[in-house]
Amino acid sequence: METRRLRRLLLTQNMPSAMMSELCTTQALEPRRPRASPQLRRAAEQITALVNAWSDGLAQAIAAPNLFLDVTLAQRRMTMEALHAEVGACRSGAPTLDHALRGELRLTCERGALSAAVDLAPTKPPRLQRANIERAGEPPVQGNPLRRPK
Repeated sequence: METRRLRRLLLTQNMPSAMMSELCTTQALEPRRPRASPQLRRAAEQITALVNAWSDGLAQAIAAPNLFLDVTLAQRRMTMEALHAEVGACRSGAPTLDHALRGELRLTCERGALSAAVDLAPTKPPRLQRANIERAGEPPVQGNPLRRPK
């Protein structure tokens, strides 16, 4: 956009609407892209660690109070161990974000991939309130209580 045109817009009394109109017509506005919060990036690392080697202590340390209400700790442990037996060791990539505390993780594994829908509770510190984990691009593991609700 020309500097003179911007300067002229800044000097008009209708600056906000004129600027916005100009930005829209010139397609100079780009959609805001959410960034993963440090807590969500850390949760991705912790979920990957749980897939690779389950730990009740780690699971309890990162969980919000409601995480184990629908799917108990024991059920999550059994499901994660079954998924790990199927896919082997995993590593996580960058999350696809809905916002800073919610996203989808893709874990690349030795024998396939996993997908994890993750929500952190808006608490201090943010804790894991949802972690729906399933095989990526394949039908969910039979009886997997961690799969996404349809």
